[in-house]
Amino acid sequence: MRLILLFCLLQISIWAAPPPTLIGKSWVLDAKHHGVSLKWRKNLEQNLRWAIARQETADRSGARVGVFVDGGCHHIGAKNIVQALEESGVSCRLFDRAQMTQENFQGLEAFIVPGGYSFFEKIAAGKEGIEVMRTFVTHGGRYLGVCAGAYLASKDVLWEKENYPYPLEFFDGTAEGALDHIAKWPNDTGVRIKLTAAGKKRGLQSIESRSFYYKGGPRFKGGTDYDVLAKYEDGTSAMIVRPVGKGEIVLTGPHFERVAPSDGGTNAPPPSVAGGIFLNLLKQTKSPSVHVKIDPSILESVDLDPLAQEDRLNLEANLRWMLSRARAQWKTPSRKSQVGVFIDIGATHDGTMKIVKALESEGVFCRLLNQSLLNGTALKKVEVLILPDGDPLLLKKSLGEKGGEKIREFLQRGGRLLCVSGSAYVPSKTVRLYNKTYSFPLALINCTAEWRDVKSPESGQIEIEFSKDSIGRPKGIFLGQGGVGFSGGVGYSVIGNFKDQTPAIIEKRTGKGKIILLGVNPMNLKKKSNISPAHFILKLLALNRPK
Repeated sequence: MRLILLFCLLQISIWAAPPPTLIGKSWVLDAKHHGVSLKWRKNLEQNLRWAIARQETADRSGARVGVFVDGGCHHIGAKNIVQALEESGVSCRLFDRAQMTQENFQGLEAFIVPGGYSFFEKIAAGKEGIEVMRTFVTHGGRYLGVCAGAYLASKDVLWEKENYPYPLEFFDGTAEGALDHIAKWPNDTGVRIKLTAAGKKRGLQSIESRSFYYKGGPRFKGGTDYDVLAKYEDGTSAMIVRPVGKGEIVLTGPHFERVAPSDGGTNAPPPSVAGGIFLNLLKQTKSPSVHVKIDPSILESVDLDPLAQEDRLNLEANLRWMLSRARAQWKTPSRKSQVGVFIDIGATHDGTMKIVKALESEGVFCRLLNQSLLNGTALKKVEVLILPDGDPLLLKKSLGEKGGEKIREFLQRGGRLLCVSGSAYVPSKTVRLYNKTYSFPLALINCTAEWRDVKSPESGQIEIEFSKDSIGRPKGIFLGQGGVGFSGGVGYSVIGNFKDQTPAIIEKRTGKGKIILLGVNPMNLKKKSNISPAHFILKLLALNRPK
């Protein structure tokens, strides 16, 4: 009763503003995009997790430099570029595909496309993103292309003696690679370059007498109206600058944000001179540090190799959705949420979106929680945690031991946990899946969870009979072929049964909190059940509908 009173007192401040626009799977780097390899999908995952963490940490609306971090962008290189600039006082904003609009480029002075795989960068930017970059530069912005970003900006790419046209065409000549006399592809190495008079005039003297990372970067041939800033040891162009409209482009083959392999490991921080180099290349002024330091653990994820292509696409959609909502929420920073929804590896994207949409249509604002947020302090800020439908084995691994401990602490404090359909296996002590028996480590309820074919032969649907004091209705009818049933064990109460009297919804008090396992997906409720999915969830969780 005390909790409900508190909830009611908070309504005015919490629900004053409408929930953010639900942003879904508008685009993912799917199978039609020429089979994006596991390596580049992992880079994309790290970039999206990094962008989410930065958005959670600070609003980057005052940034002077934009950095593209979508598909094809190598995570370490992009992270080092941002670190070098922000330690020099130049605030950066990360751009995924959704951010590539004219509106979001307002206020920027420069835009960087880091190293990686230019073909995937082109796909990820899309036609709209390409046009936005072109407009930005021609109207006075600066573009810096590092390695793959330099290939992307060139009209013609000669890669391993094969020609490929690229649409950005900032440089009207040819970017040629890989340069086997420096490092035979795909090897990486250190490279030294020699400044020209133009490079010295640009203030790049710190480049000389140093070795920087090189992997397949281009040299520049042909073209018009450009200055060479630096050359490789064979005298060919390693870095160029060229006017484009009212703006300017700088293209470089070497990576100034990364040390040579002989000088440090893969995850080494940027060279000490990197910040000054980028300031001069972009004509930025040094200011006090504005660097947003992110705990490296937020970029870690459970190693689930091999993870099916379908699951990786689902994860990408989850992270893109989460990032979009995190950005939208900066517009209403005072908003609080009572419901956290786990959305990481294993959580079904479309099903989770439906739950969030249903709750927010009733004014119940939801906060999306990935692995790092759940393992942090996010559960201290919500009353309810929902584990949505998904693959139970992937969800178990995604939560991990630390996530399990955070959930236990959450329940001890008085939190409520709702597990839906596939996630209802996760808190069960014993699980029967695919004709195998598993012991699940969370073990919050001493029961066996097992898939059951419970479709009614009369109605053709799943029917659940509820105890009248739990849901207030004798029957609910769900679409589907089956559901998760619970059996054995002790210490829990039954809220509803399938027609064969197998428990379909169970609950248990834990500490000051409560766990509810829902063996069906509430979003599959039929209209004849006389209760909406959102009201069904609110009733199960004893949450009042906001006024």
